[in-house]
Formats: sequence, C-alpha cells, structure tokens
Amino acid sequence: MFVFLFTFFCMVGIADEAIPDTSLFTVKPTPEQKSQNERILNYYNEEATEVIMGTLIRSRPSKDKLGFSTLVDIEVEEWLRGTTAKEKQVSRRLPYRAPYVEGNPMTVAPILIRGYKVVIFVNRYGTIIDGNAIFVVVHDHVFRHKKPDIFFNPLYDRKWIDENPHEDYLVYKLSNVRKYTQDRFFNIFR
Repeated sequence: MFVFLFTFFCMVGIADEAIPDTSLFTVKPTPEQKSQNERILNYYNEEATEVIMGTLIRSRPSKDKLGFSTLVDIEVEEWLRGTTAKEKQVSRRLPYRAPYVEGNPMTVAPILIRGYKVVIFVNRYGTIIDGNAIFVVVHDHVFRHKKPDIFFNPLYDRKWIDENPHEDYLVYKLSNVRKYTQDRFFNIFR
C-alpha cells in the first residue's frame, strides 16, 4: 500500500511539472473579467498586512472567541509582505465562510489541500482575509476558483487547450502579485 501511495504522489508531482504552462493562457480575459480580477486583488492588497507564499502543511479545526474557524499551517517560502521576523512556519486563522452566492467569487470557500504551494493574504488580526484569500501557485501564475464545484488547482480541472480559465478562476501572474504586494511606505500604517 505504501509503495502504491508513494508512486501515486510522485506521479502527481511529475504531472504538474510536465504540463506546459502556456496551455492555460491561450485565451485572454474579457474586459469585465480583467476589471473583476483587478478589483479583487486591489481589495486583498489594501486589507493585507502579510502576504505569504509557501506550502500548505496542514489545516485543523479551531474554536476560539470568534467562533468556529480553521487554523492553516504554512511552511513559508517567501514573505511578499509582512513581518521582519521572517518565520519559516506560520499558523493563520481561516474564518468560516458564508454560503456561496452565485456570480460572486468573493463568497467561494477555499479548498485546503496539504502540499499545495499557495499565496495567502492575511489581515492585521492574523486571519486570512474574508476566509477566502488563498491562491494556489501553478508554474508562474496564481489561481483561485470562482465557483465551489471546480478544482482548486486548475491543472486537475481540464486540458485547457483554447479554453478560458478566466471564467472559472481568478488568474494572476506571480510576478505581478509580487510587484503589487511589495511593502511600500503607505503599508506601514495598516
């Protein structure tokens, strides 16, 4: 059994690297999709005091004064914004997400999958913004699903040849997210 699972997870990792990243981006977003993406990233950027890129180690339920939530443990690869301590492993609170509202990607609850490389936006209270500011990193882009019934990682969703990923995912170039979230003078007042 161990050998089977080990082989399976090795193949999954290899499959991610073998799929060309250009196959996801043969279709550009519509002006409405581009505007929505910019609006959402701007909101997360304004609210975030920390932006962390790393590997999701685990998630576990938590009950605190604010009610039920999930604690998310991240092995930090890079601090895009945040602490001067530069911790290598952090836990951040993921608050409960209200039910999904059709057509509103801000109401989609995240899917937490151990081992995924993610970017998270955290507010000054140490919680992941709106309970959904988690993006999966695939090649040189970051994604978050817009609907609850599709895969978190777009490579597992479909082949993506001449299809529009912008209908089902918020899609950003990782280099743009890095540039957009860099600490600037005005961020010290958050």
